[in-house]
Amino acid sequence: LIVRKVENDRAFFRLNVNVDASVIGLPPFDAAEKACRLVNISIGGAYIFSEEKYAIGSKFMLRVKLLEDRPESVLLCEVLRVIEKDEEAGYEYGCRFLEITEEDQQNITQDMFAIQSKKLDIC
Repeated sequence: LIVRKVENDRAFFRLNVNVDASVIGLPPFDAAEKACRLVNISIGGAYIFSEEKYAIGSKFMLRVKLLEDRPESVLLCEVLRVIEKDEEAGYEYGCRFLEITEEDQQNITQDMFAIQSKKLDIC
């Protein structure tokens, strides 16, 4: 048996969230804040939907508040994958976090746990 290709081999658990977020470009590019949608998140990265076009290797700050009662996170990201979505007039981006602190990792983990707990309470 030979494994030819492994799709979506992730180092970390990803949680589907579908929440509003924003992308802040880094100089020398447009540093304006642009709306996006956070589709899922892990402590290693995020998957976002945006109407803006970014290239693989682009870097930006992702601003998101996963829960109303928790602090906002601002994380440096690098685009690893780009998927054009014709039917939604936008793009999906697989991003990894760069220079993430241990505190950021703990906050994301706590937020993910709280979101999962809320989802289980609803079911």
